[in-house]
Amino acid sequence: MNVPAHGGRLAARAAVAIALMITVAACSGTQTPTFPVVEAGAESVEPVAVERRDVVSVVVLEATVRASAEYRLAAPKSGSLTVSVTAGKPVGKGQQIGHVDGTPIVAPEAGSVLEWLVPSGAKVIDGVPVVALRLPGYGLVAQVPQSQVYRVLSGQISARGQITDGPGPFDCPLLPGTPQPGPGVAAVCVIPEDVQAFDGLSGLLALKTAERKRVLTVPVGAVTATSGRGEVWKVVDGVPTRQEVEVGISDGINIEIVSGLAEGDLVLPYSPALRRPQS
Repeated sequence: MNVPAHGGRLAARAAVAIALMITVAACSGTQTPTFPVVEAGAESVEPVAVERRDVVSVVVLEATVRASAEYRLAAPKSGSLTVSVTAGKPVGKGQQIGHVDGTPIVAPEAGSVLEWLVPSGAKVIDGVPVVALRLPGYGLVAQVPQSQVYRVLSGQISARGQITDGPGPFDCPLLPGTPQPGPGVAAVCVIPEDVQAFDGLSGLLALKTAERKRVLTVPVGAVTATSGRGEVWKVVDGVPTRQEVEVGISDGINIEIVSGLAEGDLVLPYSPALRRPQS
């Protein structure tokens, strides 16, 4: 059977995300108990329980394999820049290539200095890119949409890559986020030397942006949420009532409940924004 191209990309995207989360799912899986249905007029809906689970937040991006991929490093703080390794020179992994008032700028991977964006001795601002570097091998490069930038750049991030119709998923070091022309920033994953790659191939980059262990959760469809606050239909004595909640991270299936509900509480599987129980 022929599968449309877009269907193949979606399947590959799902495979990478599942590969990242499968260990967590295996550890947190529990048998779901059966609860009495809620009678509300003509409809009968089985509520779901608030349960403790591990939640892993993953962003999956379309990516491209690039030979000698470029990336940038930012100033670690505001101050005066001093250049230690000039443009065109090779650098080793972990080598200091400059500093800002004594705070080192370190190459996260082996490669070479492509160019300094700011001259030595100039005043720089914390977080502004100051140097461009080049990898000796292949990188998997993805553009991060503006809507995902703060999610991706906050907290500890790990990455896995998948080359379309090729190797993967594989673990790969994620280099610092790099501002680029246009919306978003570039995420660059260093493809391991033992993974065969070719310049220009398409792929997927899955970024694990956060992880929570044994937190209270409900299905994402049960919550109406914006900016960390939300509402659910909490079922008390068989009657659905609106309940405000504070929410955390989501893996696309379940969402963390920070406050407003307790373990074992029952909620309807749809949110107040989707529909109101019939009366």
